[in-house]
This record gives sequence, structure tokens and C-alpha cells, in this order.
Amino acid sequence: MKSKSLMALAIAAALSTASCATTDSTSESTTETTPPNIIFMIGDGMGFEYISAYRYAMSELGADALASTPFDDLLVGAATTYPDDDTWVTDSASSATALATGIKSYNGAIGIDANKHPQQTLMELARQNGWLTGAVSTSQVTHATPASFFTHHPSRNMYHQIADSMATPIA
Repeated sequence: MKSKSLMALAIAAALSTASCATTDSTSESTTETTPPNIIFMIGDGMGFEYISAYRYAMSELGADALASTPFDDLLVGAATTYPDDDTWVTDSASSATALATGIKSYNGAIGIDANKHPQQTLMELARQNGWLTGAVSTSQVTHATPASFFTHHPSRNMYHQIADSMATPIA
């Protein structure tokens, strides 16, 4: 089940990336190719409030409509957020774990489910399929969002253990 969820998430990411690519309308035939790279961008902490604030800040005073964002062409559907525990707000560790594994977890969890069992991440799935993986972050890679894609820990505050597991070569 989790592998199907991860594969669906990976396919959705690939399709989103592919939809941003330009095509040559003069070519007579198309061939299916594997994309050379898949980039999964996360605006950590960027919720609907931040997008709305951007729209208001960029709109002219008294305008009939709010300004658009660079994301408008990519945004489809709706999103909800709720943690898999008794807290009111999903934190970045559990939300990144859900994005990385397709499985909801408790706040503070890094790459594990609510029962503290490690779950396969998109990065692990990509490596199993011969892809190279990496992370670029404006914070330390041991912080919750990047770490959730590479490691499995019961607490986001286990920075030294997270760093050790990220530095350990994958067999």
C-alpha cells in the first residue's frame, strides 16, 4: 500500500514537472522519455496565509481583483492539513513526512508512521530505481523538512542522529 502511495506521489511530481516543460510544436512525432531530473520544491511554512498576503501586497489599492502569483498555473484542487495526533496544527516534520512517504504521522516525526515504523521515502524509492538524489535547503539539512525525505527518527530534535544517518552511505 505505501509503495503504491509513494509511486503515485512520484508520478504526480513527475507529471507536474513535465507539464512545466516547453515542447516544440513543429515536431511530427513525439517520443516518451524519462525526464533527466525531477525537482520537488517545498516552500517550507508557506501556507495559504502567505500566498494571500503576497496577493494583497502585490495588488494595487482599490483593484477589482487580487494579483496573481507565479504558482497560479500550478495550483490545482484544494488542500487540507490536520495532524495524525491530538494537536491542532500539523508541524513541518509530520507534513514533510506525509509528502515524503505518503503516510501521515504525529508532529515531530521524521520519516516514520504514527507507530514509529520507518516508511519508505521518495528519495529511497528514487535511489532504488537508479536515480541520484539530493537536497538543497535554506536551513540545515538536519531540520525537519529536508530530513524527512532522507531519514527515519521519532523526533525532529535528534539533530546529531539525523546528521549521522544522512552521512552514512546507503547500501
